[in-house]
Amino acid sequence: MTTNDNFDIKKYNNLVKHIDLLDIKLRNANCKNDDAIFDNKVFQKLKINVSGNIKTINKNEDTITYKKEFSLKAKFGNKIMLNINAVYDVTYLLETEASEEYLKYFGERNVPINVWPFFRELCYSITSRMGIPPLTLPVIRGLMKK
Repeated sequence: MTTNDNFDIKKYNNLVKHIDLLDIKLRNANCKNDDAIFDNKVFQKLKINVSGNIKTINKNEDTITYKKEFSLKAKFGNKIMLNINAVYDVTYLLETEASEEYLKYFGERNVPINVWPFFRELCYSITSRMGIPPLTLPVIRGLMKK
């Protein structure tokens, strides 16, 4: 996300100091695999891509809830061999006033960091239950770019 010239980092830092995570709820999850994924040669050559989006779904006087979606696709060549999707509702307690711009920036920057460990665990657990080697995703630092 890019910020405008009037973006005040001190205001944003104040928001970060006065917002607390209340709840993370898994709202929806689904997965699908191709039978060929059970071939170890195929599994070792999977190209994994994770994408997602975020939006604010509810804001009231003292809380804000974001919807964070993740989609993992593992391809072998051009064929999708594994697909895992998850939708989370993430609620924070707001202890300060903040404009929509700062709340949007917080959602795009901080919410993925808070939810990522839950998606990582979901992918690991689901793949192990599928009977394929558990999929260990990297920490988010490689995914977060300004």
